[in-house]
Formats: sequence, C-alpha cells, structure tokens
Amino acid sequence: MAGRDLAFGCACGKLRGVVRGVSPRNGARVDCYCKDCQAFARHLGADHILDENGGTAIYQTLPARLELTKGVENLACLRLTPKGTYRWYAKCCNTPLANTGGPKLRFVGTLLAGYKDGEMAQVMGAPTAVVNVGETAAAAGVKARGMKGLVMSILWRHFKAGFKARDRESPFFDAAGKPVVPPELAPRT
Repeated sequence: MAGRDLAFGCACGKLRGVVRGVSPRNGARVDCYCKDCQAFARHLGADHILDENGGTAIYQTLPARLELTKGVENLACLRLTPKGTYRWYAKCCNTPLANTGGPKLRFVGTLLAGYKDGEMAQVMGAPTAVVNVGETAAAAGVKARGMKGLVMSILWRHFKAGFKARDRESPFFDAAGKPVVPPELAPRT
C-alpha cells in the first residue's frame, strides 16, 4: 500500500484514528460546497471547518483505509434525511470526522479539519475537484472543476475494492451492513 499513513481525530483527543496509504493514487482531495456539508458543520457548532466561502475540505478514499484506534465509544452518526449520507462525528466534542454512503458503497470522505497541522494538504496538495459551488451564494466566486474525474475515481476504487475482502471492510458498518452506531436524524438548517 503506497502512500503515507496520517493520523486524524476529534478536537478533544478522545477519538483517534489513522488513514492508511494516503496519496493521490489512493484517494482524492475535494472541496465541497454543498448545503448538506454546511448543515452538518452548523448542526454540530463546527462552522470553523468551513472555508470563507462555505466549503469543506475532504479526502475521499476507501473506508477500509480508515481505522479508528482510540475512543470508538465516542463515535456518533447523523443523517440530514432518512436516506441521506451518513455523517460521522465525535460526540465527545462534536467534531465532524467523515461522510459515507451506505454499507455497500465503498466510499468515505474524511474531513481535512480533523488532521493535524495541515498534514493532509501537505501530502495531497491542491484539491483535484471543487464541487457543488452552485448550492451556496457565498461560493459565487468559486469555480467548479473536476466533478467528472472525481466520480470516475470513486467508482474505480469502489469496483476495484470489490475484488478484495479487506477492501470491503468499514469501521462504520458491521458485517451485516448495519451502522456501528444508530444514526440520528438531524434537521437541515
């Protein structure tokens, strides 16, 4: 597994983890300006993770590359709609950590705000995609780019992972495909 292992965690330090093999080949750095990412941050009182235009910096990779190493009992989940994205956070201090689709979609977006001292930005460089800029007026000056390539890279990793049992694992879903903690339903704001 080429790439660099990077630690991440919540603001208070009770929940920690590591993403293995971080590299442009194993994932994509993305800035997302969707209303749901903004609502997630605001619901948790974590507006500080949003950039000046309301964007969220994310590293998208396989869930199997992510390991929770400490404080798993502090993991919590919410969804903005009954069928929406699973949004994972540390309930000890309301730190947003990651976004996933359902258990069958091998995809996780870890929020760069959870990495120490900008390590992810140093390893990954500039975002390869800037998406959903039309969803917020604050991002009016931001130019969207890279959506097609981003979708293709997510699908490629998803299908490629289907051939290796270890690549199908996720710290967020159990073997039966159930979330490891029941998601709460949070209102959009």
